[in-house]
Amino acid sequence: MKSGFVAILSLSMLLAAVYRRVPLSVARWHRHINLCLPHRGTDLRTVDWRKFGPRGSITTETACAAAGVFYPQLFGRMVHVHPWAKSPAQVWAH
Repeated sequence: MKSGFVAILSLSMLLAAVYRRVPLSVARWHRHINLCLPHRGTDLRTVDWRKFGPRGSITTETACAAAGVFYPQLFGRMVHVHPWAKSPAQVWAH
């Protein structure tokens, strides 16, 4: 089981300030963009997750219109941290 946390920073924060928090030499900051998520109330057990979410194939507002709700960007910049991992590469793995 993976355990850890995600650090999320405001979109208004300048990149230089973001990189001072956790430098790019340590971890890769990223954003979740162009997401289509199922309509609220959809039974999530029936969703074809190959189409929806961060790894989904629906990545435009037009394609998402009939299938769900489009988000140009969800959250701010983020980095994943797994503090109990056995190697530094695993600590900062996405």
